[in-house]
Amino acid sequence: MESFQLLLVISVASGWFMAGLCWIVQGVLYPAFNFVEPSRFPAFHTMHANHTTLIISIPVLLELGSTTLLAWNALPGDITLQSALILFSMLLLVIIWADTGLRVIPLHNTLVKNGRQRDVIQKLVRRNLPRTLLWTLKSILLSILLVYIV
Repeated sequence: MESFQLLLVISVASGWFMAGLCWIVQGVLYPAFNFVEPSRFPAFHTMHANHTTLIISIPVLLELGSTTLLAWNALPGDITLQSALILFSMLLLVIIWADTGLRVIPLHNTLVKNGRQRDVIQKLVRRNLPRTLLWTLKSILLSILLVYIV
């Protein structure tokens, strides 16, 4: 397997891992925040944040690294469908990371500071949905590319 194919497989696999995790977080975990007793919420949220970080660390680094290398290699040549899909996937990943830093993490910080608040949890659910959809779209696009390349 050549390096391009290997990077594509890594990007697709790590992307689908993150998309799947986002769907679980979107549909189950974030809504479940409302069912944690307010007095236990700070400890619960700390556990959630710590364990989530451990679970996603390697996949997000693999996805970021592999997608970045794919995009970097797609830049110097003519724009083909292959390079366009890769560059668009990189753009989606940048948007996902920006959205995480600008919209989702501040809501988590509010929950850490102020405890369980139903309105903040509802915002978290609403603001996480675009990330979930974008991660799914990115994974679909690169999966299509993988099917046609391999």
